Amino acid sequence: MMCENFHNLIASRHQARDVSTSDVTVLRDAVMQLIASHQDVNQLLSEASSIVADGEPACDAERPEKKARKNQSSLDLDLDAISVYQCISVLKQRAHLTACPLSISAATFCAQKLVEISSRCPGSWLHDKDQKSVSVIIDVIKKLIEEDDFNKQGFVAIICKRELANVGILWMLHLSSIFTLSDFITASVRSPAIVTAFTANLAEVCIDGGDDADAVSRLLAYVVDKAFGDAESEVEDSTRVKKVLMAILSKVLGRVLDFVRFSDQLSWKNPFAWIFDGEILDRTPCKAFQTHAIKFMLGYKCSVKASAAVSEQCLWTSGKTSEALRSLFDTLCLSFEADELASILKAVLDNHEVNWQLLLCFSTFYLLHFQDAPRLLTSIITCSLAHAFEQLEEEDMLTAFLLARQASLEGTHVFPTYDSWFTKTFREPHTLARTKKSFAFFVRFLAQLVPYETHVPFLKVQITRLPFVPPKCRSLLADYVALAKTRLLDLHVPAEELNMLTTSTSVSTSASTSVSHAAKDQLVERAEQDVNKFVAAFEKNGKIPPAIIETSILHKPFYVGKLLPALLKPRPLPGQPDSLVRLIEALKAADKIPASMYSGYRKGCEREMQQLVSGVFESDDEDLSIPPMQQLQHSVQKLQRTVSGKAEGKKTVSELLSVISERTQAVAAIKTGTITFPQTCDIITLDEEIPEDEKINMQIVDVLLNGFCKMVVTPTQNSDSETLKGAPQYVAMLSGFAGLQPALYRQLMSLICTEVALHDHHLQGLARLLMLIANTGSDFRLARLHITTECKSFTDVIAASLPTFTKSSMIKTLKLCALILDYALGHAEERSGLRSERSSDNLFINVPEDFVRKFAYLVPRLCTEARSSACRTPSVSVDTALGTRWQEMVLRLWRLQPIHLMVQKSIMSFEEWAVSEMRVVLNEDYLDGVSRQDYFAWVVHTRFIPALSQHGGCDGSHAKACSIVFEALLKDAASSSFGSSKEKWRTHFRGTPCQPERTMGGRGQSRVLLLLLLQELLCLLPPAQESWLLGEFQQLLLVGGRAKQQAEVVAFVGILQHLPAYLLFCNKPCDWTEEQSLTRFRHFVNVTRLYCYDAVGLDSNLTATICKGMTLTEGQSSPFAGLLLVKLLESEPVLTGSVMLHWCQLSTSLLDLCYVHKAKHLETVFKEMDAMQQLATRVLEDGEAIKSPPAQSWLLAISLFSQLRATASDHAWLRSGGAQQDMQVMESLMLCFAAELILSTETLQVLALSSAVALKQPPCLCVFDKRSANTIKSHLLTDLQLKMLPWAFFRILHELRCQQAVMQELQSEGWFGDLLQVNHADLCDLHASMESDEEWKWIRYEQGLDLHFMLKASKLMQSCEIASRDNKKLL
Repeated sequence: MMCENFHNLIASRHQARDVSTSDVTVLRDAVMQLIASHQDVNQLLSEASSIVADGEPACDAERPEKKARKNQSSLDLDLDAISVYQCISVLKQRAHLTACPLSISAATFCAQKLVEISSRCPGSWLHDKDQKSVSVIIDVIKKLIEEDDFNKQGFVAIICKRELANVGILWMLHLSSIFTLSDFITASVRSPAIVTAFTANLAEVCIDGGDDADAVSRLLAYVVDKAFGDAESEVEDSTRVKKVLMAILSKVLGRVLDFVRFSDQLSWKNPFAWIFDGEILDRTPCKAFQTHAIKFMLGYKCSVKASAAVSEQCLWTSGKTSEALRSLFDTLCLSFEADELASILKAVLDNHEVNWQLLLCFSTFYLLHFQDAPRLLTSIITCSLAHAFEQLEEEDMLTAFLLARQASLEGTHVFPTYDSWFTKTFREPHTLARTKKSFAFFVRFLAQLVPYETHVPFLKVQITRLPFVPPKCRSLLADYVALAKTRLLDLHVPAEELNMLTTSTSVSTSASTSVSHAAKDQLVERAEQDVNKFVAAFEKNGKIPPAIIETSILHKPFYVGKLLPALLKPRPLPGQPDSLVRLIEALKAADKIPASMYSGYRKGCEREMQQLVSGVFESDDEDLSIPPMQQLQHSVQKLQRTVSGKAEGKKTVSELLSVISERTQAVAAIKTGTITFPQTCDIITLDEEIPEDEKINMQIVDVLLNGFCKMVVTPTQNSDSETLKGAPQYVAMLSGFAGLQPALYRQLMSLICTEVALHDHHLQGLARLLMLIANTGSDFRLARLHITTECKSFTDVIAASLPTFTKSSMIKTLKLCALILDYALGHAEERSGLRSERSSDNLFINVPEDFVRKFAYLVPRLCTEARSSACRTPSVSVDTALGTRWQEMVLRLWRLQPIHLMVQKSIMSFEEWAVSEMRVVLNEDYLDGVSRQDYFAWVVHTRFIPALSQHGGCDGSHAKACSIVFEALLKDAASSSFGSSKEKWRTHFRGTPCQPERTMGGRGQSRVLLLLLLQELLCLLPPAQESWLLGEFQQLLLVGGRAKQQAEVVAFVGILQHLPAYLLFCNKPCDWTEEQSLTRFRHFVNVTRLYCYDAVGLDSNLTATICKGMTLTEGQSSPFAGLLLVKLLESEPVLTGSVMLHWCQLSTSLLDLCYVHKAKHLETVFKEMDAMQQLATRVLEDGEAIKSPPAQSWLLAISLFSQLRATASDHAWLRSGGAQQDMQVMESLMLCFAAELILSTETLQVLALSSAVALKQPPCLCVFDKRSANTIKSHLLTDLQLKMLPWAFFRILHELRCQQAVMQELQSEGWFGDLLQVNHADLCDLHASMESDEEWKWIRYEQGLDLHFMLKASKLMQSCEIASRDNKKLL
């Protein structure tokens, strides 16, 4: 403080030295500058004013007021309350009062005022009041400069001296051109303290954001322009200034990085986001700064070591990166293309030490935000690996592994799984580690990573997907596997699970995978239940439950591997210790928890609490306290809002998909105990029962499918291409979860291939999903409906399984196919703002053919407009169920040229159409009866018959059309149950007879429509000498084995009964005159008798059909035809015997038919058979002796057998004695009952009748001698019946064993002993053949030909032989 009078001081200097006026002026200016540099000018002026005022005369009347005004003006100025002119006026008065030049006084005053304002807010941006004060000062300075009354040099000197570094003040001075930032840096370039203060203040403003973000961004833009711009600077020492500015920007960027790395404040305003606008900053300095900033950022504070990166990189995924850091990445990458950023990243990796946390976070951002990033990042990884193996450089190897692992954590929508990458890179023989030296280097590197591994799935992959091993290197790999397993034990992976990890290069089967997961799930559930019990017990008495101590001693693997991990599951710890915390502390005090596990538990809890407090999840509506499934649902909903443009956050679709991928794994971890789905290449069998551990996957699939459908169909307000491409990325993410795909496939099959009703938006989403799955290709596992069916891609399987049985299924299938074709054409993308890049030739390259076939089948069936060849004018549909909008869309697609060409290539054939129509449920069909007839007439006669065979048609041939329909009916009937209800067991064995099914499969009335269609087409067959139907029968026998032939022959006979019977001989009865055509018919009879047989003849239905056909043919052909047919009937004992066997049922209808059609020759034969039947009736009723010509004895025997079997009881004729019967008749009758016994399931009844025949005339048993001749044995019995005759013989003989008179009579016969021995030998051969030939094994179960029966037969033979010898001795 000055204590002396200023004027006295000056006066004393005048007395000491006489100087001129100019010298005085110069001296005064120098003094004022000196004072300004070292004194408070306001205080100095105040003191000087008071001294001068006291020395003035007191007589001045205005003196008090004047003094007060001077004092007020000299002390403080309220800049908010005065104008610029008032301020200048006060400054002039003070300059006059103090005799100080106005330029110096004003410069000093303004500089001091700015310093005073800066002291109030040293670093932050100016408040409104301070900005107004500074504005007044700036206006004052501008005015004084205009009047040339301002000392700028002194103003700058004071600012620099007082270290004014407030960013807001300097920026306002810069904008007013009074003191630019370049001037400030130039003046302060040799003052590190000022530059440091300015840098700190600028960083604080960037972090806080300030009240004016635009002003802050413009300030940064100016600094960037001066630091990186190419314009020549007028400032001296410009090179040094640029370096200083670059250093300032680097320091600021470093401070910002320190803030954004650990902050997730959504309110942070990124100041760099505004400076790269083209209107603010030119592209050249902008891009130069961004390049510098990225390189600086990736190398900033390289304190994160590689070991820490290996351990903690799972915490650096996109979902766990702060929003502020992602915003900064987005700003710095704004001006670059993907390849440019890849070059920068490669240069940093090659030439700089890096901060692994920032680099991996940046690589994640790059991967998710640039379309070509996956390819370019893969190239960087590949180059690093190549250089690493070439130079044996571990740093490059580490770089490749860290980048690949980090990318794999983001989901398969951007990068393959680690499993896939590791397998593809190191398991093939062409791997880089194919030599002993390179392989040793590779294994040594993996071993060095082991101590720092914390992510269990990475280690599991490296154990289960072992690399290609060169010769003599197996021991190296074994050592590594042992080391890795030890590390897994340290990471609390149960020993049971380690034992299930394969050490071979093969992929585990789905069965072992499911078993391992089931066992692991049981252990996890048991551990969780035990923990709950232990905590509840601890709450009661505060003591450690004895069960824990017992488990830790007796079941230590379970205790360490499962129980402790369940007990020590990290969580945000409560403020007051709860029962679980106290139990853990008690166990720790009892030394029951390993120190490493307890340390990991505490760190995990701290991490959970830090995430909970800092808000790892980007919005406040996401809470770590909610269950993982709800977190997944929330993320899916947020993705939908982002796509629609309604989301408030700034995350992109790729980033959100990475979060969804991470949370999907988290949900699965609840059940499976692992955060990685099993990566297998097994085929998915869709009809298998859903495993218990897959039910959680079904819940996940429901959430993901709902989210996908809503995302696809939600109207979008965002035109960003990345947002519109979210659907392909979504499906790519799904493809990475191989273990999730079985649940996904089953759920899609359930939704699409059943009668489940779906809304249109669901169909749109599912259609889009199927198309994307088809485009993704090999990333999805193959599937099959059943374990016996062919494996295909899932879209092929689901396309082939689309139902068209009912009205609702037809409509749903047609809508789905139309949507898929619409997507394939690119129309949906065009409406969404995307353009398809595919050529017209490749539009349908990935569309499964069955989608096109079903579309081509359903459109003309459901829309009558599509049946017109022109199809140009739309009309009203037959049924409004399809809807006007859908009908218009379907017809629009139908008329398009690409669709038309695709339909021609993939059109459904006539046979496929017939099969599809047979599956339609008539009472639930889309078409009514009349409409269906119109449709059948159009499709058959307009589309298929005229079309060429290569287009699925019939080449204009009605015969071919008949063959196609008949073959479809045949296959359908053969694939259904075709056995008789009483003898269904026979259908399961080869070579066994069976009855044709009268209902032909029982699949519904649709088959009847096809039969009617076939009958209609048969009427259009051209005249021919050979039967079309027998030609089809010949073709049937050429294909397939015996079992298939059996099924198809029975089905053929079943269909035959619904067709005109004359087709067995000719296409039209009036044209048949050829005897040679009977050859095919004889062959038909000989084949069908093997499968459609009834004891000693053909089945009654087949016999009736044959007789009806013969009658119609004779009646409508020439007389010569009748003679041929009679000759045929007499020459084929099978036919004659079959007619005789069923004459009771056929007689009336056949005789009437012969009379109506005038079939005189056949009528004569049939009347003879009727006479034979009447004779048999008299014999049975009157008991008269059988006297007939020997040539007809077998027919009489068949007639007797037919009537005896029909009575279903022991007839009185059999019990009566009387005259001796004809031996040939009785032998033939015995053979008939033996044949029936072999085939019948009612064994006891038939056995009783057989025994009665033997009792009536015992010598008839000699017919069982294989050397005896008999028409029935030689012509009517099948190979099976002949082979089974010894069995029938012993069954009948065993039934007669109690009849002593009969047995004695037989034993007295000399031939009986030989008959016993021969039949017993044949029976032994039959039993032996059962053991070696699968064809005969069924006899053991169905006819009881087992060891017990063989023992009874042997005992019976021995007893008969003993009795026979005794009789001979008596004689």
